[in-house]
Amino acid sequence: MEIKFRRRKLNKPPPGPDRSILAKQAKIANKKILIIEIIFLLISSIVLIKLYLKVVPDETFLAFNGSDTFPNDLPLGNQYWSSLVSGHYFGLRSASPKSPIVSMMWFRNQIENNVLPIRHWCQHEDGLKRFIWNYNDLNFGHQTIYDRNLHINTSFIKFNQNIIRAQIKIIDTENLNQLNSIILYSAIESEDDLIYSIDPDSNDLITLKVFSSSAGNYTLYFKITDGELIAKSHLHTNSTLDQLKESVMNNLFIFKGHPNIDSIFMISDRDRSFLDERNNFIAYQIVFQKFLTIDMEMIFNDFEAAELNLINYEQELLERCKSFDEKFENIFSMENKGFSNEMITFSRSIMSNMIGGISYFYGTSLVKSPHSKLPKPYGPIQLLTAVPSRSFFPRGFLWDEAFHQLLISLWDPNLSKTIIKSWFDIINNDGWIPREVILGDEAKARVPREFLVQHSTNGNPPVFFLTLESLIDNDQADDEWLGNIYPRLKSWYNWFNTTQSGQIPTTFRWRGRNYTSIFELNPKTLASGFDDYPRATHPSDDEIHLDLRCWMALASRVMNKIVTKLRIKDDSYKEFYAKLSDNQLLEQLHWSTEHNMFCDKGHNSDSVELVTEIVADIYELTLRQVNHPPVYGCVPNFGYANLFPLAMNLLEPDNPKLEIILNNIEDPNQLWSPFGLRSLSRSNFYYDQYNTRTDGPYWRGAIWINMNYLTLKGLKHYSTIPGPYQEHSKLVYEKLRQNLIQNMFKQFVESGYVWEQYSDETGTGKGTHPFTGWSALIIRIMAEQY
Repeated sequence: MEIKFRRRKLNKPPPGPDRSILAKQAKIANKKILIIEIIFLLISSIVLIKLYLKVVPDETFLAFNGSDTFPNDLPLGNQYWSSLVSGHYFGLRSASPKSPIVSMMWFRNQIENNVLPIRHWCQHEDGLKRFIWNYNDLNFGHQTIYDRNLHINTSFIKFNQNIIRAQIKIIDTENLNQLNSIILYSAIESEDDLIYSIDPDSNDLITLKVFSSSAGNYTLYFKITDGELIAKSHLHTNSTLDQLKESVMNNLFIFKGHPNIDSIFMISDRDRSFLDERNNFIAYQIVFQKFLTIDMEMIFNDFEAAELNLINYEQELLERCKSFDEKFENIFSMENKGFSNEMITFSRSIMSNMIGGISYFYGTSLVKSPHSKLPKPYGPIQLLTAVPSRSFFPRGFLWDEAFHQLLISLWDPNLSKTIIKSWFDIINNDGWIPREVILGDEAKARVPREFLVQHSTNGNPPVFFLTLESLIDNDQADDEWLGNIYPRLKSWYNWFNTTQSGQIPTTFRWRGRNYTSIFELNPKTLASGFDDYPRATHPSDDEIHLDLRCWMALASRVMNKIVTKLRIKDDSYKEFYAKLSDNQLLEQLHWSTEHNMFCDKGHNSDSVELVTEIVADIYELTLRQVNHPPVYGCVPNFGYANLFPLAMNLLEPDNPKLEIILNNIEDPNQLWSPFGLRSLSRSNFYYDQYNTRTDGPYWRGAIWINMNYLTLKGLKHYSTIPGPYQEHSKLVYEKLRQNLIQNMFKQFVESGYVWEQYSDETGTGKGTHPFTGWSALIIRIMAEQY
């Protein structure tokens, strides 16, 4: 569609005596129209308010079992406390609804860029050199944080159901003698819970009492065991969980009463009688220089514990770390594979950060469905999930989570099964699972408003079937667990097989593309997980997508394994898999002889561009211009989506199309780079192209570890099966694996982080960091466990 700007002049009113008559008529007409518009707006507003407030149950928002409440049966238990608030630099909470949280903030006693640099939530803007879990298995953890001159170590140990201990060590490595503050706090969300402090003015020991119906009653102790205490203060107030930092900032004042220091930023209750109020946020500030050590202890249910003992704690921490190292080697055999100690430390910390990214969320999500005219609250629901990035994506992502579980299932199969079940427990009656799960005030505060609403017509790749296949093949998916989630799995599978099906049998199409987009160079396909990866330029109902067809082949194969294991008589999955893996049918639908590739098909123009026009001599508008009309056929954009027949092991080992794919993978002008496979061919028009004036390239050239993992998985498969392309597959596999390992390790050493994506030109990390989401699959790549 070509877009042109046309200018036209407004017609002048006719001259002569009729002008006044026309003006009066127009005035009367305008008044009538204004009255009608006002009446219409009032009626519309009343109708919309009624629709929004209507409490008649809407079946799409009911949980799968027909209840509008979440199934509260997480095997972790209501009082399972751990580092389940991973969006904080260090915090603890329970895997239960509206659990209290225990966390910390810190800051230097100086204004920077007109603000006081308070650290609380993990975020890029803080510019930390590194924050990383060295060890974490949810029962204990040790973390290192580098904030310029401040070197902070945080750790925790869950001794049993009644005792959790933690320690915070801070050292000013440059010995600048500047003042630093740490704020330790506990906050409650439920109105039924209670929190209060005991002897808040004590110098060496801070004591809080918390009564929680969901997370258990506990006493919380903070004790300064090393370092010079300069000053100490406390704050008792009320706040929502997303405004805790703001509450601290609103209650800061400048203290000038210290004999040796000009001024200190301090929090204060400002002479309020806090004991007479029902507060939900209690914070303690400790001001120090050079170094500080704080021991923390949580005692549940009035359990009597021995006095805090620093030596015993550190000895126990060393023992836990040693056990972690032994377990890591038993599972992944890094030492036996000849990796250096530095490489083993690199991979172990990635495993720890994957576990350290596990979080618990509770609340309602906003969902727009065909059953309702307005977005409605979905829930309340709970979710246990690993987050892709503590600093940028501290919430649940469906397509990311399935890749997370490929790693977690090797480390702790029972934990992985708990998380997977948690995701399937939020499925609705239609068989849909949200792409993003944003629950609670804090999670919602970190998401742009335009992304808060989820659409129940749009899905994400059914990657969980990869994890399920791994669990089944490793004999770790017991019949009871599989039988419990099978009805939900079946519903989810059927949702894809109906709502995402194409117009031709055995074809599929991602829903959610913008048919009317005029601002995007190529309308995005968010549901596929590949976002701006170029598809057909003109979305239509007869478009078909190769990657989704291959995902459904995987899903059918795994569903057949499940019904076989559960002794359910159902051959439909086996029969459908046979159709989807039929090479002749696959080629008939998706192979292009002209372009020599498997591809999507749709209405595609071979000449589009973004053109900027000046509108009304006031502002610039960038729109897509179509220079050649679209033609239905192969969409010749070679990249990740075209590798799926290989990645899902769908090609026969003697299929000559396999050799063509291998050659394209190795071609430096296509996907090959010294650092991994780029997401889009270097010779493609869309390579590294902006999708709008401000929407930079995402899946248009950068290296993504999840798709490199899937490609390696396919290459490994064909390298072990006799056939004419076995040796070629093996050579490509070995070179690609080495390139990925060497570059990721190099970038980790240089930058201190694992990254969301990597540059295909230099190998440097790009996007968000730390990104210990699917980039953590480098561990399975190193261990050669596919």
